[in-house]
Amino acid sequence: MNSLDTHRAAFLESLRVRHYASSTLKHYGGSLDVFFRFLVERGVDDPRVVSRELVWDYQQGLIARQRSIWTAHARLIALRRFFEHLEKTDAILLNPCAGMVLPRLGDRLPSRRGGILTPGEAVRILNMPDTQRPIGIRDRAILELFYSTGIRLEEMTRLTIHDVDARNGFLRVNRGKFAKDRVVPMGRKACDYVRE
Repeated sequence: MNSLDTHRAAFLESLRVRHYASSTLKHYGGSLDVFFRFLVERGVDDPRVVSRELVWDYQQGLIARQRSIWTAHARLIALRRFFEHLEKTDAILLNPCAGMVLPRLGDRLPSRRGGILTPGEAVRILNMPDTQRPIGIRDRAILELFYSTGIRLEEMTRLTIHDVDARNGFLRVNRGKFAKDRVVPMGRKACDYVRE
């Protein structure tokens, strides 16, 4: 394992310990793989010799190659976090990503092709579970929670009965995005089905 791979493994482990989502770990790992291939092509195998100029060249090439500016932006965020980790752990003296200006992102509204439901489609999905059976009530409660709170699947799977305050209409999300806890309001129907 070379120096880059060792630092990559330590960085991802630091995120795992802080309960980052597995999808985030996978994205950061993949983004670093792309950057490391760029470095290897230039004969660099030690993060201490990565310069701002090298990062700039990578950024410009990445923006030129990517079909989506959003993808390039996400890859650069991962790279910046990696070098911030190296700086905090004293693996490097100077962060080559310090002061990096990320590509400007325009407003991105969801399109119908992107799988956005119409109100009628959402109602049909919410009404699909057979609420005459206990499993149907459970499924309807899950769907209502998703619909009214907008929480992620991974956050839903970590919920316990103690995280739900159906009487006052609040839900505590533990270790959500960026491993942060938060409280979100629940809709009336979600509260009703959770209580049931």
